[in-house]
Amino acid sequence: MKYTSTRDDKRSVSGPEAIISGLAPDGGLYVPESLPKVDWSVLPDSYRQLARYILGLFFPEFKNDNSSPSVAEDNISTPNQVATTEDLEQEGSFPQDSLSRIISGYDKFAVEEIVPIRVFPEYAFLELYHGPTSSFKDMALTLLPGLLRASYQITGRQETAFVMVATSGDTGSAALHGFAGQPGTEILVLYPHAGVSEIQQLQMESARAANAHVYSIAGNFDDAQRAIKEAFVSEWVQRLARERGKDLSSANSINIGRLAPQIVYYFYAYRRLVSAGRIEAGELLDISVPTGNFGDILAGIYAREMGLPLGNIICASNANKVLTDFFVTGIYNSKRDFAKTISPSMDILVSSNLERYLHLLSKGDSELIKNCYQSLATTGVFTWPLGFPSYMKAMCKTDLETAVLIRDAFVKHNYLIDPHTAVAYGAAALADNYCLILSTASPYKFVDSVLSALSEEVGGGVELDLAGRLSALESLTQTSAPASIKDRLAGSEVEPVLLTQADIMPTIEERLRVSVS
Repeated sequence: MKYTSTRDDKRSVSGPEAIISGLAPDGGLYVPESLPKVDWSVLPDSYRQLARYILGLFFPEFKNDNSSPSVAEDNISTPNQVATTEDLEQEGSFPQDSLSRIISGYDKFAVEEIVPIRVFPEYAFLELYHGPTSSFKDMALTLLPGLLRASYQITGRQETAFVMVATSGDTGSAALHGFAGQPGTEILVLYPHAGVSEIQQLQMESARAANAHVYSIAGNFDDAQRAIKEAFVSEWVQRLARERGKDLSSANSINIGRLAPQIVYYFYAYRRLVSAGRIEAGELLDISVPTGNFGDILAGIYAREMGLPLGNIICASNANKVLTDFFVTGIYNSKRDFAKTISPSMDILVSSNLERYLHLLSKGDSELIKNCYQSLATTGVFTWPLGFPSYMKAMCKTDLETAVLIRDAFVKHNYLIDPHTAVAYGAAALADNYCLILSTASPYKFVDSVLSALSEEVGGGVELDLAGRLSALESLTQTSAPASIKDRLAGSEVEPVLLTQADIMPTIEERLRVSVS
């Protein structure tokens, strides 16, 4: 499997090279030269086996009976001691069984099933939040460190991976959990000041290690994401990284190693719903996805292109409805007021992975994509000339509507959902078929918003600390907060380091200069 940039289809790289690089040198995103076709009906039932199969399509393994017994445990900077050119069935292939060892990262999940499904008459909720940081980002970021280590072995590179992350909340905590303390890696995370939930901030700020650097920035997610992308394409930053023996990489969904694992749970959910008799084999299944950076919904679109019988793909947005407007008008306009909402992980005006989708729609017209995104960079606007398929639907919800939907799900079904999932729950009204709603975070990560939606009288007007608010939600709903959240409360709080916009690039350069032992 080879990968090309969305903005230049003339240069291809291997899967390991795409994982290490994160972003293409021209600022584009790596995409497969072609998506594999899959017969969903013959896939494994086990989530781990299914994950190995799907990931093996994107990152093939080669057979070598003398391969190292523990690729995933080796230092990332250790050169490849096993693979030779004559061993490889395909350049850039992963050593045999390495994907199985990487997928063992799911052992960190709180439930054996990994992704439970709650089924109701008209829709089902796919619970993607049972990982170490209680959000769907764990589904991929639990695996990415292993994919990155294996990629370094395969390519024989000995540099340190310098992983840069812009986050609207959940990606940062999940990436830090995966990379903090990992040998041969260094991670830098930027998150918007006062733009994440208290628990999201606590998870990030408490994940301190010598190789982990966390900064709050004066601005929003788009400011953080823009700074990271500028660092990737800066010749000065690239030269500094090379001089210091560091490779720039990313754990955001711009990295194909983040995106590919997310495809797996769509196939798994479809097969589970067929087995449960909720849908017939081959029947169309609609999906409703809370959408910010467009990675999670793109994984579903890729699954559809690979042969999964998905019908409507519903893009659910909050008050930052740039995507809803885009799919209605064909005009992407990021020049608008930015809203801080109760679903902060969706507070995004520039959705990076949309570029991959438009590349797919244009049948790989990299010149068109380059022109669109040059316009976006210079004017904040571009017009899409090709239209959209009928399966693509979009709906947005305000904070008030989101709160009503949280209460509606609890009253009707005794089922607790977080604000992001609530947006998708509301957007499921666009479904024409049975609908799978992606539940992307534990409601306890957004305890204030959920409490407010369910009862204005919780606490009797008395100010409660975070532990008290978690306890109040447990008592009100007769549910339990995840241990991954409760455990953070016992940790020592760290005062955030706040950066101005002018501070960001010098801080990245400073971290590149410093060696981490």
